[in-house]
Amino acid sequence: MKARALVLREFGKPLRMETIDVKEPGDDEAVLIKVVGAGMCRTDLRLWAGTEPREGFRLPFVLGHENPSSSAHLSFSSLLDTATMVT
Repeated sequence: MKARALVLREFGKPLRMETIDVKEPGDDEAVLIKVVGAGMCRTDLRLWAGTEPREGFRLPFVLGHENPSSSAHLSFSSLLDTATMVT
């Protein structure tokens, strides 16, 4: 499965819109969400600038986690219907 994302490849450099691979959810994973937009917070900006080190943080990295979304794939155990808005 493919998705579009702003990818941080170098600290302080412009982010690039790229097509990335997204792993299909397994049977033990309840919901795959379709993100319809994303926002960046101050922490994202500090990560982009390279001024806020985080353990385990590696480049390349997709920034943005303020996401309006809807469910796109459901497992047998999910309680949501496909296209249910999630926050």
